[in-house]
Amino acid sequence: MVINGHSAQTTGACRDINFDPLILPPGVQGVDDPILAARSAVYSTSFNRREREIARGAAGAIIGEPPAGEAQ
Repeated sequence: MVINGHSAQTTGACRDINFDPLILPPGVQGVDDPILAARSAVYSTSFNRREREIARGAAGAIIGEPPAGEAQ
């Protein structure tokens, strides 16, 4: 794998994407593992928290960026 670049979490292309181990493509079947259900719920909660942080303008502070308008 080669990483050619990066983007800020708050403006990145995948900002609005939530990983869910139970959303599978057609033809792929999951297993009946309670850990997957727990991970699905936790990832959903995490995604919703990130969205709230972004909406409040606080996401930058979480990843070490200064608040808007402040110098680094």
